[in-house]
Amino acid sequence: FVLATLQQLEPVDGQVSVIVLCHARELAFQISREYERFRKYMSSVKVAVFFGGVPAKNDED
Repeated sequence: FVLATLQQLEPVDGQVSVIVLCHARELAFQISREYERFRKYMSSVKVAVFFGGVPAKNDED
């Protein structure tokens, strides 16, 4: 589904275009890595991963 979402994406500065929700932290990291792998061909796309169970400060870093 990573390629499918990237192909349909029309990035707009300052707006979130895709949110992927996962039930496990490791799965979130795996999906994030796949987005990072393909985003190198789409320089305007940014990827971030956030998960619960840790202080919010850790996500900010």
